[in-house]
Amino acid sequence: MANCSYLDRPSSSLSIPVNTHMEVRTFAAGVQLTTKTLLPDDVLLSGWLGLGRPDCKGQNLIGVLLPGDRIGTVLDIRLCSVVTLTSVSVISGESSEEGIDQGHHLVRQCVRTCHFSALDRIEDFFLETYKRLEAVGLASNWTFGCPLSQAVLGNLLGLSTAHVNRTLKQLQIEGRVLIDGQGITLLRDIDASLSATDTSVMRRPGAPTSAVSPETFREVAA
Repeated sequence: MANCSYLDRPSSSLSIPVNTHMEVRTFAAGVQLTTKTLLPDDVLLSGWLGLGRPDCKGQNLIGVLLPGDRIGTVLDIRLCSVVTLTSVSVISGESSEEGIDQGHHLVRQCVRTCHFSALDRIEDFFLETYKRLEAVGLASNWTFGCPLSQAVLGNLLGLSTAHVNRTLKQLQIEGRVLIDGQGITLLRDIDASLSATDTSVMRRPGAPTSAVSPETFREVAA
């Protein structure tokens, strides 16, 4: 799927106003970003960023930032680092105390990795990612693009690459997701609240019933 940008949305729908007069800066995949390269009000326009321990350089990931997220609200070199999981572009947002609170995403990540099975862990991550991208107009019809490799997905969710591979196959066999290259389609209605640890709910009305052959995610640059 195309690497859509936050600025592709009409300005009236942008949750964080951006300064379109500022230069858009781009970074290649695998680059560790710091306060020396980012501004406090920077907004992620396109691509995915990983959050991890200081100097993690793509290892021990604890969360992701998606297009539309304000980077400065979570970047603190003493607490976490930011690494580009794909090529990304950023632009300075308008100075404000408001913005998307990333704290609840990290809390959900903790609950997911500590208490969910591998199947529910991956499905819940897909659901949360879809909801976040849908909120900024970059996903629809329960389908979104996931550029992460199986290795990076496992790093993020505390699973081995082999375990991720088996789990993705099982999710498709059970008719819970469809995977077509980087395209992920969710096939069930799932309560997105943190209290919904039981994902045994009915399939989305009209959702396909047949699974497709599992395909690995595209490997991103190390």
